[in-house]
Amino acid sequence: MKKISLLVIVVVSLVIGGMFIGCDKEENPTGSTPGSGNGIFKTAGTFSFSSDRGNFSVNGIFDTLFLSTNASGAFQYTEDGANLIFVYAYDMRDTSNVRVVFSGVVDTLTAVSTGTYSFEDINGSRFGIFGYMADITDAAHSAFYILTSGGISVSTLTTSTISGTFSGNGFDAFDTLNTIAVTNGSFNTPIVEKYFGYGRDDAGLVQERIKAMVHRELFK
Repeated sequence: MKKISLLVIVVVSLVIGGMFIGCDKEENPTGSTPGSGNGIFKTAGTFSFSSDRGNFSVNGIFDTLFLSTNASGAFQYTEDGANLIFVYAYDMRDTSNVRVVFSGVVDTLTAVSTGTYSFEDINGSRFGIFGYMADITDAAHSAFYILTSGGISVSTLTTSTISGTFSGNGFDAFDTLNTIAVTNGSFNTPIVEKYFGYGRDDAGLVQERIKAMVHRELFK
């Protein structure tokens, strides 16, 4: 289980390290208008939370090229036998402080369903993941907050929509003394059955630091 969990967490962490530069082949059709529903997402998604490191709230149609200013959307897929749903959210309304969040649920035994997914049970068969990059405009120095207690409660799950709540406590992956407390988290987003990936050639430093932190936490 540790090997599977490590793979899943590292892959997701590396995704954050390379955001906003490129994406997988799930791009919007040529000529589509950002947030118009002409891309792979047709309806708006919401994602919000309160924290002692600032509040976050978005409501918009997710655009895989990040051409809309704020939005949320969920991607569902299977990777190495694990079933995953990841809800991504971004806020680019302030171009000097672009913020990105992902919140995910993973089940290594069966399909993802409604219920609670703990952030603490990372070596179990069913767990939740939360990551928040507070300022991705400076990726090499931005805090990357992860939650290590609490969890996600999926209240509604259909073939097209996922909604739920979350809360928990955690720390900055690059400075564990820099903590975060998240409350009143909620999301209600459309789902597409696609894998969404990002690529960035110069994100090696961020990626290696996250990878080292994850390995230390899982095998300490």
